[in-house]
Amino acid sequence: MPGLRRRSRTAINFSENQLVAAIDAGLTALELRLDAERVELLARYLVLLAKWNRVYNLSGIRDAHAMIAPHLLDSLSVQDYMK
Repeated sequence: MPGLRRRSRTAINFSENQLVAAIDAGLTALELRLDAERVELLARYLVLLAKWNRVYNLSGIRDAHAMIAPHLLDSLSVQDYMK
């Protein structure tokens, strides 16, 4: 359709790279360790959550970066107690 633009894959990857860095920083602050593959999967999850949040209002938080602390790091902070 004319007038509609698809987001380039590089724009998505750039955003995921920023999310990976922010997730890594949060994990470091909590003194938690996850391998790089799991951090990348979490970043992809946040991208999908932000995408579908626009359609179905899954969360009151609209920005993927703002979702890191309340949706990921809060949940991950109890991982040592779950073992």
